[in-house]
Amino acid sequence: MGLELEASASIGVAIGDKLDTISDLLGRSEPKPLVFAVPASGVGGGAIRIGRPPAGKLWNILTVTVTGADDHTVTANVFASLYVDSDPLNLGLGQCLIPGLAVPSFTSISKGTSWAHGGGEVVANVVGSGVSASTAVNITLGVAEWHVKDVSQMSTR
Repeated sequence: MGLELEASASIGVAIGDKLDTISDLLGRSEPKPLVFAVPASGVGGGAIRIGRPPAGKLWNILTVTVTGADDHTVTANVFASLYVDSDPLNLGLGQCLIPGLAVPSFTSISKGTSWAHGGGEVVANVVGSGVSASTAVNITLGVAEWHVKDVSQMSTR
């Protein structure tokens, strides 16, 4: 009788261990993004190409930092506007995400509200009466890069 109880107890433990292993394999933890900075710079006015997410990925734009020749000197009458999913050679107001950023400035964007897709580029358009051939502008985006499948929802239609 004691032998039967011992055998059933060890079988129960073995089955429990297998179920835990299967549960771990089948369970899916919440996806997490890769968070990093995307820097770009240019001299003079016009479009500064910042970049685009790789194929199959999305950028959730979280911060935009604009500086001039240094991190504290105001560059009078120079403004940068951020365009998302656009063509740097043909900027359209429909892609303007944030207009008229002063130099220097910092803008924080709510998580999950501003997305860049791989179909176009993220571009800063530098304009203003203070722009000269030697005007330096630096743009740094703080982005969270996601796999498209992790943030896209299937249509139920």
